[in-house]
Amino acid sequence: MVTPNTTDAVQFRILAWMERERLSVAGLAALAAVSEGAIRHIRKPTWRPTWATVQRLERVVPASFTVDLTCEGA
Repeated sequence: MVTPNTTDAVQFRILAWMERERLSVAGLAALAAVSEGAIRHIRKPTWRPTWATVQRLERVVPASFTVDLTCEGA
């Protein structure tokens, strides 16, 4: 389970959206106007982005896109 409103939850949501949209790291970086280097480790649990990077990434993920953080559907 991922705790909502944490960096982990944001990362999980962005990764889920990337998967749904079939985006690469380079593709997401281009959409969000961030350097690829800033998000190259987005799939690692130790990834810790800056607040500015998170804000730019969140701007490209539709607000209506949600994910189940409880894993209750698994």
